[in-house]
Amino acid sequence: LKHLTGHRPLQTDAMFGTYIVHALAGAYFALCIVIRAVWWCWRRDALSDTCGPSLSEVQRTLERPSEMKKANYFTILDVHQKTFWILTVCSVPLVALRVGVSWKLANTLVGWESPDWSNRDAWMWVYVLISSSIYGSVALYHSQRSNNDVKLFDTASGREDLERTLWLTELPCLDSQTGAHFELEDKDFEMVELLLQKELNKHVKAALLKDGGPLSCEEFDEGASLTGGSGSHQDSFTLQSSVQPSISCNYTWGSDHPATHLVDCVHVAPVVDEMCHLKLKLRSAEERVDAFKRLRRRAMERQSRCLETLQGWREKQQARQLEVLKRRVSAFEGKERKLKMSGSAFVTFCSRQYRDVLLSQSSLLGSRSHALWNFGKVPFASVTLRCQKAIRPDDVYWENLQITDLQRSRRQGFTVGSLLLVLVGTNPVCGVGWALIKSQTDSNYVGLRAVILLLMNCVLLPITLNWVTRFFRPARRSERSSILMLLNVWLLLLNTLFIPAFGLLVFDDFVQWLITQDNASFRHNVQGIDDDIKHFMHHSGFFVEYLVMSIFLTNGSSLIQLGSNCKCLFRSTVALTVFEKTDAMKLLDFNWGFRYAWMMAAAVVGLFLSVLFPCVIWLTALLLTTTFAVDDVNFRHKVFGLGSVDESDWAPRAVLLYQHLVAVWWLIMGIAVIVGSTTQEPWGSCIVPQVAVQVGGSCLCAASVLLAVWASASTQRMPDELRTKLPGLETSRCVAFWRSCLHYLAMRRAPGTDASKPLLGCRQSTVDALRCVSVNANSHCLFEWNALHYVNDRVHRNAPSRPTHFKCPMPDVSNMYKDP
Repeated sequence: LKHLTGHRPLQTDAMFGTYIVHALAGAYFALCIVIRAVWWCWRRDALSDTCGPSLSEVQRTLERPSEMKKANYFTILDVHQKTFWILTVCSVPLVALRVGVSWKLANTLVGWESPDWSNRDAWMWVYVLISSSIYGSVALYHSQRSNNDVKLFDTASGREDLERTLWLTELPCLDSQTGAHFELEDKDFEMVELLLQKELNKHVKAALLKDGGPLSCEEFDEGASLTGGSGSHQDSFTLQSSVQPSISCNYTWGSDHPATHLVDCVHVAPVVDEMCHLKLKLRSAEERVDAFKRLRRRAMERQSRCLETLQGWREKQQARQLEVLKRRVSAFEGKERKLKMSGSAFVTFCSRQYRDVLLSQSSLLGSRSHALWNFGKVPFASVTLRCQKAIRPDDVYWENLQITDLQRSRRQGFTVGSLLLVLVGTNPVCGVGWALIKSQTDSNYVGLRAVILLLMNCVLLPITLNWVTRFFRPARRSERSSILMLLNVWLLLLNTLFIPAFGLLVFDDFVQWLITQDNASFRHNVQGIDDDIKHFMHHSGFFVEYLVMSIFLTNGSSLIQLGSNCKCLFRSTVALTVFEKTDAMKLLDFNWGFRYAWMMAAAVVGLFLSVLFPCVIWLTALLLTTTFAVDDVNFRHKVFGLGSVDESDWAPRAVLLYQHLVAVWWLIMGIAVIVGSTTQEPWGSCIVPQVAVQVGGSCLCAASVLLAVWASASTQRMPDELRTKLPGLETSRCVAFWRSCLHYLAMRRAPGTDASKPLLGCRQSTVDALRCVSVNANSHCLFEWNALHYVNDRVHRNAPSRPTHFKCPMPDVSNMYKDP
């Protein structure tokens, strides 16, 4: 209106426009509450029986892992909101120490006025030191409380076979010169398995005899070869020597174990991605042909010529696609049953001690999470494999096993680098985004920047990262979940805190330099610390606007779920098959990774800016409190599903990452206090000595280092079966480093001595595995160890649901893999 009428906007109009934006955002949030209340009253009778339990009931029962995952999320969210309400109370006397007891104190706390940090004096550094120490201590205390309250469900029960299993990678699967993959038949795979079993037996025996362990042998020949394959695991193996026709050696582990061989069985996983893709398309085409037949018969009953002709034409089109898919599947299965090697193998030993022999290799400061095993004759027949602890069967992406670590690293580097360039270029505070906004609007109106940034963080970023992590093609499901959460956390912090802070400081000077090309003026402007601080504080309203918009817009949209409801309505309308209709009407899974990242990003932004802008403390507390209430209502009304029970729990990872971020913040504030107090001349009439402030800054830096060490060491105090549940922690280089430095803090579980039934079995042929439709519910998890059964599980979607792998009874699998 001002632009149309030609009036020149005043400086006070910007503040008035900001209040209007706040009022509109609050009205939107109130409207969302009314819509949700009306919907609940309308559907109250239908939803009264399906209403979920309250948070207190969930925390008392915790019967299922998914319920425990929800309780952990709300526990951490509740601790964070209480932390910032306590920090709000603590900020009142601390800000009074800086600005004095006056109306300026109220304006600073509420956010109407930003404190003037450009007028640096001695009291400023005293305030920064005291407030950083108090805020960080309160945050750490409540973080440790949340760490103690987090419940980790037991993954050790039913995992005896998993504890005895080794995961080998980097098997040679293609020609190094031509790049052609090796295609093997079933008998060729069996030969590879027998070769691996022979070499593993020889290596483990030699290592145990060299170390003087309890392994005893009556007669041993270095040139012996193993015969008999992977027979019954209750029989002892026989070594045949070239000198003597047959020498029987009985190897025993201590006095409690019967004579048995060391390696129980070996399974080499083939490549199944193309087979899986074809089978899924074939199953979908068959279902759609049946659906079109039903629609055509329904049109005939209604005597509708047009609909009958249309459905008949669609049925013929789908039938032609079905025939093409059948021919492709027949051609794929008719290649003399040849499959490609994926480069991975799973080896089950008779005891966990035998497996640990290959994992006992030391590395430099523990920076490597795997061991290397070399066998064969150099230089032509030597192979080096990676040895890792086996992962749970339901945690394996069988169609991604053929992707090497180098290929995966290249994918990650290229994708994340491109995404960072896009974020820097389109951020509404700096880069091209702010230049476009500034050319169309007045720079005093910062609400538009906050709204655009909020849309980027809440809509575009989760969708983009979901596709990015799929492009990575990780070998583990929990690894994808871990990468998704970490990318959400770091990119949210980068897009919300670091890029805006850097852009507000130097971007205007950079644009001015592009116009004038005055290098001396640009260096003078960038090096002017006081001017940069003043410019940064002038635009401090951006962070306040972002938090206010997050409180109203994000939580309001989460209440009504307009986009998700429209998506479900569209999918249910266009669905044809029974599976598509069921999939369209099921509850949306709660985006655990993004919600954890959103919560942590809000807490970190509030903590990092708490010293400069005290008003962000109570705004962050209000944001977390509103988020807690909205998510609790959504779960109680069953708006979201809890997701798969196989999905990882991010609560311990979130606590560990938050503690490391607090350590980084302490380090930054400590360095700022040391540098600022050293360059502060004159010191003035401050009663605190300058040396004391410098020592306090040094103590803050030392405390940050100790905090990082303590946070990493706390992970090592957990047992192995709980630590491996944390996504990414078992392969973290930082954790592996502190594992070596702080070895005495780790609680090692006593080695198991059982020799239970093997989890892995002999491979069936491709056709036989794909013919298996009916799978026993209790043994369904065991079938996923075989990659071909994984294809069967994805194709036949009506198979019994997977049981939980935490307390699943382990049935006898001795007859499971016999040929039909």
